Amino acid sequence: MVTIYECSALPLHWVVEADGRMFVVPAVHNGWQKRTPYRGYRESLRKVSSSYLIGLGVRDCDARGTGD
Repeated sequence: MVTIYECSALPLHWVVEADGRMFVVPAVHNGWQKRTPYRGYRESLRKVSSSYLIGLGVRDCDARGTGD
């Protein structure tokens, strides 16, 4: 399962959780390709609609975090 969050400390980015791993993803088309590990606190995140994942290029097969 893939979940998307927003974080006020990371403007213009989303935090995406995939298979228990969390990534900072630029809020741009295909931003998933430029993801980096998220090292913040889960308490600072707010879950948002999964519809935002479409433009980021996140697919279920990418849930391992490999981008393959």
